[in-house]
This record gives sequence, C-alpha cells and structure tokens, in this order.
Amino acid sequence: MKSIKKYILSILLFVSVVLSYAQESSFNLDRQIYMHEPDSQTRNISLNVKKDITFMTLQIASKINFGTLTIIIFNSKDEIVDEFSIENKTTSLDDFKTNNIQEVVTGQITKSIKDPIPGKWKIKMVTEKAVGQVQYTSIIYSN
Repeated sequence: MKSIKKYILSILLFVSVVLSYAQESSFNLDRQIYMHEPDSQTRNISLNVKKDITFMTLQIASKINFGTLTIIIFNSKDEIVDEFSIENKTTSLDDFKTNNIQEVVTGQITKSIKDPIPGKWKIKMVTEKAVGQVQYTSIIYSN
C-alpha cells in the first residue's frame, strides 16, 4: 500500500512540475549589423521588457577589422547594467583598405538577468571608424 501511495505521489509531483513548465514560454531575437566602410555612429537597439518576464539573456558578439566598438546595456531606468569595448587600431586605414594588413579582434558579452525591471531596455552601440559586424541575441522567458 505504501508503494502505491509513493507511486501516486510521484506521478502527481511529475504532472504538477510538467504543468508548471508548460505555462512558460520563451522568445528569441537575433539581429546582425554589418559595417563595410569605416563607421562612426551611435545606434540604439530597444527591447521592451514586459511585467511577466521572469528571465532574460542578452548576448552581443562582435568582430572588428578596424576601429573601435563600445557596447553599453541600459535597463529601463536608464542605468548602466554592463558594457565592453574592443579596439583594432593595429593598422592604418590605408593599409586596411588596400588589404596590406588584416587583423580581426573579437569580443563577446553575455548578460543573464533574473526578474528584469519592466520597461524599455536599451543597447547602445558606439562606433569610431569601425569596420566589422555585431550580432545581438536576446532570449526572454515569461510566464
């Protein structure tokens, strides 16, 4: 009799766990930005975080052939959550354009946030004479 009760309790526990996970969903967004010519701009990527978001992962990977790239992540209160910069100035712009010298610098940041503050988050991308690419991925989990 005890083993039947344990078996039934195990099944009930399993079903409750499955049902609780069945109500969660995730959303992935990928974006790639290519800079083919030396680029000096500030770009903002917005991400609307709703109240039901329980977990969020932001991943930004970059590859710079020339110049400087700075990435700054802001929460909905416009506070800096994280940032990083990469620079590739080992060659002159003329050498880069004529393919005399090629070097690639890569950098990546992954930020995982539990219960992010609802509202409009921002990823600021600042380039100075940058040539390369940036890939942005966000994964959002909600109830």
